[in-house]
Amino acid sequence: MVSSSYTGGNFSSPNASLPLNYFPAIRPAALLVGTIYEHVTSALVYGPLFGQTWEKVMNSDKNSEFWKTKEAQSAASIYGASLISSGVQTYAISALLQLTGTVSYKGAAYLGLIVFGATSVPGIISSTFSEKRPLEYTAIKSVTALLQTVGLGVVLTAFGHRRDVIS
Repeated sequence: MVSSSYTGGNFSSPNASLPLNYFPAIRPAALLVGTIYEHVTSALVYGPLFGQTWEKVMNSDKNSEFWKTKEAQSAASIYGASLISSGVQTYAISALLQLTGTVSYKGAAYLGLIVFGATSVPGIISSTFSEKRPLEYTAIKSVTALLQTVGLGVVLTAFGHRRDVIS
């Protein structure tokens, strides 16, 4: 439902601002839970579950020189970027769940699959066929993407992402 309370006018003027009331409000605790969930799933996938395989694949990957130059980046900048991107993805999934009125786990899983298809499948196809990346690379990235779209949607639904149901 679009709010009719905004009377901002022309977006082409230099002083125009984005009407933030069009973005759904989500629970701040849901944002925190989703961000933590994304970090935990990444740590598990790239650590105990597939860590050795991931390291072997990255060492043999044709783009490993690119990654060696990235080692000089500070850990703070890497974790900071990861934290911001996790927060943005959590907000986006939560907003989609709220805007679509999704309240069931099945609906959340379907919505997560749609997001996975829109955001991850093109990269998976590209890394497999165009970039000729190792199959293990593509598989691990796919598992991570599934957990961070489908899994995140289910976790947010279980936790309660809707701000309007809190009284």
